[in-house]
Amino acid sequence: MINLVPPEIKKLKGVRSLGFVLTLGYIVVTSALLLGLAGLTTYNYTQKIALGSQQAELDRLVAEKNKNKTIIDQAALIQSRVKSVANYRSAYDWNQVLMAIASGTPTNIRLTSVKISSDADKPPTVAINGETGERRSIILFKDKLAQTKPFSGASISSITESTADDNKTYTFSMSVGIAKK
Repeated sequence: MINLVPPEIKKLKGVRSLGFVLTLGYIVVTSALLLGLAGLTTYNYTQKIALGSQQAELDRLVAEKNKNKTIIDQAALIQSRVKSVANYRSAYDWNQVLMAIASGTPTNIRLTSVKISSDADKPPTVAINGETGERRSIILFKDKLAQTKPFSGASISSITESTADDNKTYTFSMSVGIAKK
């Protein structure tokens, strides 16, 4: 094949072809850069969204942990208070003591005072004062209390007799020991 194209046109055609290749390369490289930038922007945006949802989940878990910690602290406080209340529980059942005195008192005895006295070194005692018209009722009362739980023993401290117009009245004092529960 014979090429009849003059060499100037050949050169011009080669320059045009080179310009076309360079322009096409520039467009391809620019497009690749723009697509890469768009891809990076999209990737960055999706990562921000994922990071935001992970941060929200982390905040929720931290709040739940703090709530659980508060509940655990409150439970520990309640448990501590329950233990301290258990330590302050009396070694004596005072309701049982009062019920035993009430049920053991004969119907013809009128109690005038009931006092609990306690010494740190000794078990507590109950001092009972009262009055009746029969001396025997006082002794029966003492004997009944001495044999009743939660008492450990009873003793008569004093009996005084007073006479007023055909009525004899006996005033007494008695001491009753209390046993532990």
